[in-house]
Amino acid sequence: MRYHPETVEKFLFSLQNTNSAIKGVILLSVEGLPIASTLSRNINKSQFSALSATILAVGKKGNTEMANGEFNHLYIKGSKGGVLVFQLSKFEVVVVLTKENVNLETLLKSVNNFQYEGHALFHLEK
Repeated sequence: MRYHPETVEKFLFSLQNTNSAIKGVILLSVEGLPIASTLSRNINKSQFSALSATILAVGKKGNTEMANGEFNHLYIKGSKGGVLVFQLSKFEVVVVLTKENVNLETLLKSVNNFQYEGHALFHLEK
């Protein structure tokens, strides 16, 4: 991916600002390396990115084994919020942290728009 870090961070904030239930967004490589983030400073971004890449790989493998078609996203809900993991392109992954009161339908609409804009802005391959 060719980009300026400021442009990517601004783009991540644009997703975060689409929904008040989004606490933070991180862009990482499929290998689990952090690229840019709006996450709070108290989160270890390297560790979080590695875990997120693992979650994505397990989710995609499970989806394939269950013959559910093309993988779209994975949402994990906890008592204090959730985590939405999706692959932005062949090489990039986006993880969205949410508050517990998130409306999934609205969140997924925001993410779909974000994916479309990301492909156009960064000239990404699906």
